[in-house]
Amino acid sequence: MAVVVLQMVDLQMEEIHLEDQVKRLSSKENNLSSLSISSGTLSPVFSADKTTYKVDLTSDIKKITINAKAKDSKASVSGTGEHELKVGENNFVITVKAENGSKKTYTISVYVTEKPSVFLKMGDQNLGVLNDYSKVDVPKGFEKTKITIDGNEISALKNDTLGLTVV
Repeated sequence: MAVVVLQMVDLQMEEIHLEDQVKRLSSKENNLSSLSISSGTLSPVFSADKTTYKVDLTSDIKKITINAKAKDSKASVSGTGEHELKVGENNFVITVKAENGSKKTYTISVYVTEKPSVFLKMGDQNLGVLNDYSKVDVPKGFEKTKITIDGNEISALKNDTLGLTVV
């Protein structure tokens, strides 16, 4: 019986050794050869060694399609396809998994700027009021609040001490 056990252990060790050799021979290429979007422009311009990109869009664009191709045909790519957009920051991660299992991630940060839906008349001009304050540094003494203008709820900054509300 001892001989059989030793032969099984030898076979298991040989199997592990073969798996290691296969992993070493598997491609480790986990770069993209291309990355593109259906709307806007990637910044910076795509390069396989750059992994972070920015895009600015307006709120009339509701969806974006991300296309990516792996440099190695044996690698897989995830995170592509059509994605819904919201006003503000939208982050999308594209992952390339090499044949040997190593991964590399690329990130696209899409900032969608709001289009005004409420307008205020000032002199002979109509001024659009934006509701997205996510990138606004609130000045000292002010706080974010909501007010209603012409039946529309909008974001504003309020300072009770000064009796001032800013839209």
